[in-house]
Amino acid sequence: MSASYDLRPSPVAAAAIAAALAFPALAEGTLQAGPIWSQIVVFPLPEGFASAFETARGGSYIQEFVPEGQTVTEWKELVTLTGARGHAAGGREMFTGFVGELADGYARACPDSFRATKVSSPEVPGAREVFAGHLSCINVPGAGYSEAMTFVAVRAGGDIFTLQWAARDKPGSVKLIHGRALDESLRTLTRGFRLCPRVDGEVPPYPSCTD
Repeated sequence: MSASYDLRPSPVAAAAIAAALAFPALAEGTLQAGPIWSQIVVFPLPEGFASAFETARGGSYIQEFVPEGQTVTEWKELVTLTGARGHAAGGREMFTGFVGELADGYARACPDSFRATKVSSPEVPGAREVFAGHLSCINVPGAGYSEAMTFVAVRAGGDIFTLQWAARDKPGSVKLIHGRALDESLRTLTRGFRLCPRVDGEVPPYPSCTD
């Protein structure tokens, strides 16, 4: 990803963030579990991915995962988890606006070949509202590759969370993520995804949400 643009569509991705947070994996599995703002967030991490970046500042949280041998600046696939504290306080209208801004950010970075598709929203336990979709850029300006992303955004408590899986390919090709069609990638990304209110004093593995 070049310095001139950023196709990660979450508003937190561009924040200059300094304080790291712990987000431990569940033992012997690919499910990750940890506290973000008002919720315990549990989600499945695709096989072969590991955390490469995690920060929070103010009301914005981001964690990024890449396959072995890749980095958050040089990647072919990227899984991103974000949390925006207090952004759901305005209910459905604010949530809808947040999702719209997510897509708009992607479109601004890809003015000539942007594509967006809304898909059937998966069930996410603990979420009050869910929105899922695919975003793609057939030719990323000045980069020599295409980029596609499948994502799910959820509203829980007073916060909004997104889980994203992006991939890069040769220009004009945005059909596969991790060897899967976009719809299959979304199912993989959300299988086991759930949120639970935080419990005071609870420690990993957060049994209130993982048992």
